Amino acid sequence: MNHPPRMWSPLAAALAVAALVWACGGRAPAPGVSVEVPGDVETVIQQLDLMCGQKQYEVAFTYVERALTTLGDDPALLRRYNDLAFYLERYEEALEAARRLDRADAGRSPWTQLKAAEALLKLGRPDEAVACIEVAVNERGFQRYEVFAGELYDPLRGDERFQRCVEAARGNVELGGYGLELALGTVLRCIR
Repeated sequence: MNHPPRMWSPLAAALAVAALVWACGGRAPAPGVSVEVPGDVETVIQQLDLMCGQKQYEVAFTYVERALTTLGDDPALLRRYNDLAFYLERYEEALEAARRLDRADAGRSPWTQLKAAEALLKLGRPDEAVACIEVAVNERGFQRYEVFAGELYDPLRGDERFQRCVEAARGNVELGGYGLELALGTVLRCIR
């Protein structure tokens, strides 16, 4: 026996759409974009790429927040969370993501400190930003000193600590990545 297709009442359909829009942070997802958080990071990343490719940044931001809650502090998800927060000018969230990423990375990458520094600069906290840059350069061997030429770092141009960091990063390149540590080790060996 053939049954006619089950039709939703207008009220049920409206409630379903409202629930979907609410789940996506107030914006409806683009066609083909799933808002269900799967159980694996790779699928989440694919969904985020699809959302961002369709310029659904608010939806992607809400989605990655939910994915982090479900899947935990995965470094790949935290990087996306940081990037989306920064793009959406949610600098407190970008700072939080950078700090969580630094913990998830066990404090090895200089980039996590630079992500934190950039959020701190946008929040108007230059002293804390320089402290993060110092860690990136002096403790983690950051070499890409040309990054500091960007206009985001303009508020620090007159800061002597920042200038020392730029020079130390330049030295890290010349000394193979661990400039300050290597230079100090060499000097101490020569003195002994």
